[in-house]
Amino acid sequence: KTGGNMVLNLDPNDSADATPIVEACAAAKVYVMSQWNKPADLHPWDHNPYYTAFVTFDGERYGAETGEALVKSIGGKGGIVALGGIISNTVAIARKAGLDKVVAAHPDVKLLDFQVADWQSTKAYDVVAAWLTRFGDEIKGIWAANDDMGVGALEALRAEGLAGKVPVTGIDGIKAAVEGVKSGEFAATLSSDPYWQGSMGLAIPYAASLGKFDPAKEPKEHREFYGQGIVVTKENVEAFYKSN
Repeated sequence: KTGGNMVLNLDPNDSADATPIVEACAAAKVYVMSQWNKPADLHPWDHNPYYTAFVTFDGERYGAETGEALVKSIGGKGGIVALGGIISNTVAIARKAGLDKVVAAHPDVKLLDFQVADWQSTKAYDVVAAWLTRFGDEIKGIWAANDDMGVGALEALRAEGLAGKVPVTGIDGIKAAVEGVKSGEFAATLSSDPYWQGSMGLAIPYAASLGKFDPAKEPKEHREFYGQGIVVTKENVEAFYKSN
C-alpha cells in the first residue's frame, strides 16, 4: 500500500509473530522497532539496518515487585491467587516467574491457584468469581499479570462486597488501576510509560529512515534493552497521579 514508504512500531501478543513481520519489513526495506515480545533467537543486528531496536521491560523484576507489594499488603501471610497473561507471551511468563520467587521467599504465603486469563478483564472476572466460590475467605490477595485482569478481579470482588478487603495488584499503570491504588482497592500497579513506548517506538525507526543514525553501527546494548518502569503504591500514588 505504501510501497515501503513507512516505519513500524510493533507490539505482538505472540512472540512467534515478531519474526515474519520483521522479515517482511526488512525485505521491503522498512525500518521497524519492536516491543515487549520476540523469540529469543530474533535480534535486531541479524536484520541490519532495518530492524532498528527491541525494547521490553523486565517482567521477572516487576512481577516480583508487584508480588512483594501484595505480600506486604496482606501482612506477609495467607493465601493468594494469580492471573496470568497469554500462555505463549514471554512477558507473561517472566512476570509469573517473578511472582514464584516471591512466594518461595515467603513460606507463610501460599499460592492457592494460578490460571491464565489472556490479559482480559472479562476472563479474569469469571476466573475470580469461581475462585471465590472455591476458596472463599482463604483468598487474602489477588496478583494479576496486567491491570485489565486486575480490574476484572476487582469487579468480581465488588460483586461479593469484598472490594478493598482483598487487595489486588496489576501491571500497566492504567487509570482504573492507579485510582484503585488511591482508593485502597489495589495494592500496587506498574507504569511502563506507554506515552514513551508509543513515541520512541516510532521516533527511533523514523530517525533511522531519515539517515540521522545508522542502527548497524550502534552497540548491541542500544538495540536490545529494558525500559524503566515505576511501581505505584499508596506511598507514591498521589504524586504519580498528578504528574501523569
